[in-house]
Formats: sequence, C-alpha cells, structure tokens
Amino acid sequence: MTVTTSENDKVQIVLNGVKIASSSGPAIDIQSADKCFITLAEGTQNSLSDGSAFTSEDANACIYATCDLTINGSGSLDVSGNYRHGVFSKDDLVVYGGSINVSAVEDGLNGKDSVKIGAGDISIDSGADGVKSSKSTNPEKGFVYVNGGSLSIDAEDDGIQAKTYLCIAGGSIEIDAADDALHSDLEGALNGGSTTVRSGDDAFHCETKLEVNDGSFVAETCSEGYEAEQVVVNGGDTNICALDDAMNASAADLSDDSESSDADTSTIAPSGEPGANAAQPDGSIGASDGSSANADSNGQQNTVPQGAGQQDGATSPELPSDDGAQGGQAGEAPSDLGHAPDVQGRMERDGQAPGGQGGAPGASDSNCLIQINGGKVVLDSQGDGVDSNGNVEITDGTLLVNGPSSDGDGAFDYDGEATISGGTVLVAGAVGMAQSFTSGTQAFALVQASGSAGSVIEATDADGNVIATLTATKAFGCVLVSGAGVSDGDTITASVDGAATMATASTAGTSGIATGGLGGMGGGPAKGNRPEGQGGPA
Repeated sequence: MTVTTSENDKVQIVLNGVKIASSSGPAIDIQSADKCFITLAEGTQNSLSDGSAFTSEDANACIYATCDLTINGSGSLDVSGNYRHGVFSKDDLVVYGGSINVSAVEDGLNGKDSVKIGAGDISIDSGADGVKSSKSTNPEKGFVYVNGGSLSIDAEDDGIQAKTYLCIAGGSIEIDAADDALHSDLEGALNGGSTTVRSGDDAFHCETKLEVNDGSFVAETCSEGYEAEQVVVNGGDTNICALDDAMNASAADLSDDSESSDADTSTIAPSGEPGANAAQPDGSIGASDGSSANADSNGQQNTVPQGAGQQDGATSPELPSDDGAQGGQAGEAPSDLGHAPDVQGRMERDGQAPGGQGGAPGASDSNCLIQINGGKVVLDSQGDGVDSNGNVEITDGTLLVNGPSSDGDGAFDYDGEATISGGTVLVAGAVGMAQSFTSGTQAFALVQASGSAGSVIEATDADGNVIATLTATKAFGCVLVSGAGVSDGDTITASVDGAATMATASTAGTSGIATGGLGGMGGGPAKGNRPEGQGGPA
C-alpha cells in the first residue's frame, strides 16, 4: 500500500482484518502527507510484512512514513520487518493504542524526530535497538517519551535509545537488551511508571544528566546501573543488581554528534533557521502561525494553542488522546516531558568542548555528581556501589548498599567530597578501599563490623532506635551508617547477626577509631590501601 497525497493532507488508514505481505518494499509506504494515522479496528487481527530486499533505497521499514505517523485504535497488529526496521517515521512516531507485535532485523520502532508512546500493548523483538530516535540537528527533537501502555522489548543492541532526551513518565516497561537497556546521548529522566530491565551493559546510561523523580526501576542484572555525569535521585524506588558499578558518575563524552544512516537534515535550513517542516516553538511540525494542527480519527483538524502542554515555558510533546478505532475525537493528552535539553549549551559548558573527556583517570572532576534528595535506592554491586568521579551529596531519602567483597573496589567511592545533611544510609562492603563521608550536618560512622552472605545488619542510634536494616548478599568487612537525628558525638551501633559493634558518630569525618571499629573515619580508603596524601585514620 502506497500513500501519496499533498503535504498538507491528513490521512487515516483503518486496518480492519487485513494481511499485507510485500516482497520488494514496505507493506505500508507513506511517501507524502502531512500526518498519517493508522487505526486498528476494534476486535480485528492485522498483519504486515516486507521482503528481505527492497527495489527502492528510499524506504527502510515494513511501515515507512516520510511524515508524522500515529498508530492508534484497539485492534491487533503484527509487524515483520525483514529488510531493516519494523516501523519508521522520518518525523514524529506516536503509538497510542492497540496490541502491537513487532519483529525487525534492525530497529523495532524508529521515529527520526521523536518517539512518543502513550498507550497500547507493545512487544518488540529487534536485531538492533528496540525503540530509537536519532535527530541531532534540532535540540527539541531526537527524544523518546513513554507515558503509558505496556512495553516489552528484546533487543540485540539498546532497548530504548534517544539522541537528546529519554523520559519514562508512566506505563509498564520490561527490557532485555544486549547493550544498554535505556540510553540517551544527553539527558534522561524517570518520572513514573514501572520499569524492569536486564542488560548486557548499563541499565540506564545518559551522557550528561540522569534524574530520577518517581516510579519503580528494577535492574535485575546489568554491567553498570545508573550512569551519567550527574545522577540525581529525588524520589522513586530504585533497585539495581550490577556486575560492576551500581551507580556511577563519570565525565560526559560528547565526541559523537553524528546521526545514523537514516539521517534527514532537511528540516534545518542552510542559514541555521528552521525550515518549512521544522519544529515550531509549540512543538508542532510545519506550523508557522503559533499553532499546531492535529487531526482527529476522521482527519479533522484540531488547533492546539501555542504553549499548550508546556512546563515553565518549555516545549512538551503532544500525545493524541484518540484511543478508539474510528470516529473518536482527538484532543491533547496530558504531557509532562519538561524542557528540551540544551544540546549546544551542554557541549560548550565550562570548557567541555565536544569530545571532552573530563579529567584524567582517577582525578576528581567537579562536573561529576551523585546526589540523593529522596526516594529509596537499593544497590547490590560486584564493583563499586556508589562511584562518583567527583562529589557525592545526600540530603534525604534512603540508601542501602551491598557493596563488593573485593578490596579493590568500594561500596562507597568518590574522588572529590562526600557530604550528608539528611536521609538514611546503610552501606556494607570490603575494608580495603572503604570511604566514609568527608563532612555533613548529619553525623555518620564507618564501623568495622564483618559478616557473610545472609548476615542481617541492623544499625541503631544512641537511644536504640533502628536506623536501618540490611541483609548481606556477600561477605563484608565494614559498615557505613547515618540516619536522621544522629548528632556529632552520638554512639551508633552496628549489629551483625546480633553481635554489636559501637562507634562514635562525627560530622567532620575526622574522629578517632572506636573500640572494635573504624569510628567516624573520614574520606579516603582505609589505612594501608589509600594513595599517598589521602586522608584516613592514622
């Protein structure tokens, strides 16, 4: 099926129990239109497949569109991408309904400008990325936004990959990925939903900033868990099991600003001004009068006022609310993507030119930060538990860490400073590279208390109140503790299977060694393992 209409036309294709198999091109080829809606009729089963070779080099997917593409409705759709991708749009790709199964030699869902998923039951088996957006020439494009539905991905590369911004705001997501489960070349956020991943590399990797605000995130297995130059946790429920570092802040690498082989830079005029099809300030495509035109399921236009769906004056993506097969009115669904990342600003900030690698290995980088302001974070690592090439700041929330048994790694590791002003911390790991906080308004103690896998660790304050408990998953030699109400000079008790070890809490990280423990040991590895000149007990 080929669609060629005026570039101003809105097109709706209703699939009502169809089976289309094309041997030499896309099953649905939308060559020219403004927007196209593929609606899955209620109660129907539909299937589309393409061949392993195309006669034309223009198209690259079983469903191919040169315009904005929305898949909605309540029917079922099987898509077999035998040539390259399953579904591909050179503009925005939206999924807002239906039961959709995609198998593809390369990417499952690929929206050049963006991918937005607001509803539907989606299953993807891909030979490359599961979901991908790769636009790099426009800082308001190249994002992936998931705000609802059910999404299951089995990918031979990344599960979900975005060029500028990857936001999970809702829905139920399960990912098995050979590489990163979630990946953004710039920023990312967890704002809601339930996400479970298994990955061969990182669970959620962002080059510049990863912000966790809400939702549930479980990494059942991964090499590293959260990784970005800045990892900021404000809320949510995080549980990560990592073969290497569970939470890592390392210098951003912005050296690769290239697009994929499916690049389309026609939306940017040579002068650098937006072209005829560029994103307007309200997030629409091709509208230059300050409004965006959306089509309902009958192809009628609905005008969305400029600024609708924005936060703090920034552009948010639009999600059609039409989830019916035919005749439903399409409006604007709630949208909370937030700001579009400042691509150029990130690349030029404070001496970080494109391709900058930050400081030398082992050197502190002031751009690197792990900050926990709320939520619950549970980490289990064979490498470092919390690892920042710069600083660590904890102001609130709960941090529980089963760190490594190896003396070559630390359950709590940083190259700059580590401060605490609130929250609950219970970290267990090896003694060899152990570090405590450097300072804080809330006192802390690093206690030499050992145990094995299965041991129950309980930390209590001076009044016998339980600060936190943790069941060890491997052998450990020391425990870092801090909790609300713990003051300078207070006694903290760490009990391992009922055997108690007491230490004196400190806000300065310089107190002496308590009987049977490391007391309030300051920043730096334990004696005998720290680099020359780095602080620690005498």
